[in-house]
Amino acid sequence: MEGEVIKINISEKTKVLKSLQIKPENGTIFNLGTGFTNKQRKNPPKTGDIVTFKYFGFTKNGKPKFASFLHIRKD
Repeated sequence: MEGEVIKINISEKTKVLKSLQIKPENGTIFNLGTGFTNKQRKNPPKTGDIVTFKYFGFTKNGKPKFASFLHIRKD
C-alpha cells in the first residue's frame, strides 16, 4: 500500500527519525516507525513524498496492522 507523508516525527534525544505520519488512500492517518535503515533515519523522506509500506490486515479502526516501510515511490 502507498500513502503520503504528512508529518515527520523526530526524536528530541537522538535527532533522527522516530516515525512518519502517513495518510494512505483510505484516509486513516497513522504513524509508520519500522522498516527504516539507520541511513534513512538520518535522512528521512520529506513531507509530501509518497511511500510504499507492507502491512498485515487492518485494525478495527481501519489502520494497517504491523506496517513496515519499504521505499519512497519514484515517479
